[in-house]
Amino acid sequence: MKKIILIIMVLLIVPGLLAGCSKNPVTGKYGPAWDVTLKLPVVGGTKTLGDVVGAGDFNTVGYTIDTSTNEFQSFFIDGTEEKPITKDIEVGLPELTIDNSSPLVSFSDNITLYQTSDTRSIEFPLEIPFKSVEFGDSGGTGNNITFTISNVSGTIDNLEIEIVDNSSGGFINSVSFMGLNAGESKTVNLDREVLTSDAELRLVYYQSFGNATFDLEVTGLNSITVSRIEGMPLADSNLGSFSMTAPLDLGEAASIDPVNNTNARLTLTLQLPQSSDIDLNFETISLGSQSFSTVDGNYVYESGTSITLDGDLVLDGSFTSSSDTINYDAGDTMVIGTEIVGRAQLYSSSDIDISVDNEGFIYYEAEPMPVEIDQEDIEDITDNYLKDIYLYTSIFNNMDVNVSADMYLSNDPGINPDDSSTYSILYQESNKVASLLELVSGENNDNKLSMNDMIDKMETMLTNPPVYLGIKFKMGGNTQADGIYEFKSTDTLDTKGYLGVTLKVNQ
Repeated sequence: MKKIILIIMVLLIVPGLLAGCSKNPVTGKYGPAWDVTLKLPVVGGTKTLGDVVGAGDFNTVGYTIDTSTNEFQSFFIDGTEEKPITKDIEVGLPELTIDNSSPLVSFSDNITLYQTSDTRSIEFPLEIPFKSVEFGDSGGTGNNITFTISNVSGTIDNLEIEIVDNSSGGFINSVSFMGLNAGESKTVNLDREVLTSDAELRLVYYQSFGNATFDLEVTGLNSITVSRIEGMPLADSNLGSFSMTAPLDLGEAASIDPVNNTNARLTLTLQLPQSSDIDLNFETISLGSQSFSTVDGNYVYESGTSITLDGDLVLDGSFTSSSDTINYDAGDTMVIGTEIVGRAQLYSSSDIDISVDNEGFIYYEAEPMPVEIDQEDIEDITDNYLKDIYLYTSIFNNMDVNVSADMYLSNDPGINPDDSSTYSILYQESNKVASLLELVSGENNDNKLSMNDMIDKMETMLTNPPVYLGIKFKMGGNTQADGIYEFKSTDTLDTKGYLGVTLKVNQ
């Protein structure tokens, strides 16, 4: 009887112990269970129309369509005296040309090559008056060193003279002399090579038929073209001139037109890097056949008619320096600040990150926004049962018109937020998770989108980051009688959100 009572008690106790427990579908074990929701933030931000058109500031931006055909005609950006169009352009510096009154390399010695049955070498330091230099492209007219052999006694069987620099990677260049019993000169060009104060000359020879003696003279670098140079004395050197081009990056076949009886005007402000001892003295700046005037230290072109922007800026001038030492790096960048008063017309939608459909709607595919997922999140998702997943977004529409949005998610490794050519990988129909969410003007638009119908796909995606959220915005439409649509520079779309992942956790 006691055994029966004990068995009954055990049967009553076990269900009580298992109450509130469940089987973990991942581990197969039973244990206490509860739900935990991870909120994986989306790194969003505020997008302005300036981000879309690539301008820092402007008054208004818009586009025109042909009201009879609903076909796109042009984009435009308006700048006023009070609120001009601004855009900064970074361009690399030109290579520096230096003409020296005397050669930078000058070496001479009497050399004896002794008869030998093996290869031998003789080393000499190659003395140069700078810490380091990266030669540019002289087109073969500069960056030359000449090796002259004279007064030969005997026969030079096999001699190679090498320029070696242990600091910049070893062998640089060489010349060879074989079967030589009279004078001869050979020249090497050092375009695109790197030399430092650790450079040396190495004479590698094999002399099988008796000794040979000769005079060796090494001279050169009278004229050099460099992309980088450090620690060269300026004395007895003349700095050359330059001609460089810079794209305005305001769109192909673009123009600036007068607006409201105000002349079209393009103003350039040039900001040189502070790290260089060299100044660039700009003597002429032109755009096609149009030349700029100097006004208060800036460069201005003003016209009562259209200013064409379909070419590059051409900047000509000369190098100057007030320092005793030359330090220069063409890898540094100069900032060209552009300021436009007038209407900048962009006749191709490929010039900016916007497309237009045949109903007058414009589409903008935003920069991919990463979802923040760390290793602990990945382990939590992997070790537990994924019960529920949703995308929460909060977008404040600070525009005068309603906007709709499509949402996309992908972890394709080819997506790079810094490379707009990869955005199409994200914005594919197979990656769309929501369509035409309405973003009401002047309101904070909150949306919670369940993705339980694709929970397996999302689990795979979240455990193989990085994951990116993309939003394609749609605005406008064929509602304007004149076919002109305008947006202000203050119009913004402020985006934030997260992926909510609910896990059933048990031990």
